[in-house]
Amino acid sequence: MKKEYRQGRLGEEIRKVISDLLLREIKDPRLSGIVSISGVEVTSDRSYATVYVSTLDGGGNNEEKNEDVLTAFRSAKGLIRREIGNQIKIKHVPELIFKIDDSMVYGRRISEIIDSLGVKKNNTINDIANQLMKAGSILIFPHILMDGDTLGSSIALCRALKSMGKESHILIEDKIPGYLQFLDDGSCTFDVEVIREPDVCICIDCADIERFALRKQKFLQGKATLCIDHHKTSECFADYNYIDSSAAAAAEIIYELLNEMGAEIDKISGEALYAAIITDTGNFQYTNTRVESHLITVDLFDLGIDRSYVSMMLYQNTRIEKMHVSGLILNTIKMMANGEAVMAYVTGDMLKEVSALMEDTEGASEMLRNISGVELSIFVKETGPTETKFSMRSKKWVDTTELTVKYRGGGHTRAAGCTMEKPIFEAMKIMEGDVEEYFVKHSKER
Repeated sequence: MKKEYRQGRLGEEIRKVISDLLLREIKDPRLSGIVSISGVEVTSDRSYATVYVSTLDGGGNNEEKNEDVLTAFRSAKGLIRREIGNQIKIKHVPELIFKIDDSMVYGRRISEIIDSLGVKKNNTINDIANQLMKAGSILIFPHILMDGDTLGSSIALCRALKSMGKESHILIEDKIPGYLQFLDDGSCTFDVEVIREPDVCICIDCADIERFALRKQKFLQGKATLCIDHHKTSECFADYNYIDSSAAAAAEIIYELLNEMGAEIDKISGEALYAAIITDTGNFQYTNTRVESHLITVDLFDLGIDRSYVSMMLYQNTRIEKMHVSGLILNTIKMMANGEAVMAYVTGDMLKEVSALMEDTEGASEMLRNISGVELSIFVKETGPTETKFSMRSKKWVDTTELTVKYRGGGHTRAAGCTMEKPIFEAMKIMEGDVEEYFVKHSKER
């Protein structure tokens, strides 16, 4: 039985045949430059196929060169149609129309303009892999107030780089939270001179350079600086940036990167990536969870990771002080926006009262979001006499970045944060006004 081809698939099959002919049989000197077939569009009745040709030798905007290329393809049309019929086995071969793909020219021109202006841009995962592959020494930068994603991703990358014979360390500026210390394999260090002149400095899960403010001077000493992130508000501040806001966790990007590099992912690295993914997806409950999150996890399971151990260390290893401070936090709850928003806080005095650490408040914003009827939760931390941090979570429709970006914050649609340089209760009053205004503004849109 002959194959039945859909339009898209038939176009792709035709593209492959022509590309192969360019390599093997078509020797026209007019095609001596770097010429490729970027795509083929087939009409619904399969009578015509438009073949888009890209010239990549710098003559993309040269009309005379373009016409020569198109004339060469038209001369070879008989051979091309015959080979399409032979290789794809279709009864009626579409009439071929050859056109120059202007999108390639436009894309190259935009890149040239960006490069001339010195503007940072988003690169490909292959660009990042190439920079790491040719480097001998790599320094990795997780963000401050480390969470499971930034640390787990850093550990997995560091181990893979070491397995490839590269010198690699994770440079930190604050203590690893107790519930994450099981992830550290000895790669983390406070020593900024552990690699005096690193070939590459790469930050992970950092939307801006202030996410590692005390280390940014060292970061900029790298012969090449790289950034891997998944926040939609992320800035391209490094020499090479790979930002994928569709990724549920930076760990998903690291997993893709390690496969791109052909690097080994051992059991310990797999557990680090698993910890990163489940903490950033809330055990796959959050709306950022995607199909790829599960597929990557399946691959990690195949590595033989001890998922029960990881879950126990993350979720069944709570300090009693965390329980005590959680009780104090719940006593500060304030409902807003007709019960659709909730705010609670913790101060330095509250932590002292129960001998708790700030890391013991991890998960408070999620705890508040669990309240029935609440769309938006806001957890507020007093991090200094005139410094207040906000952590926001939403369920269905509130875009938390809209509330945080005005204070130079950001993050994801359903999870974001920001800092105000004000005393906690003054800052809370300002944010309360912002929240009430936001809910009134969007009340008719729901």
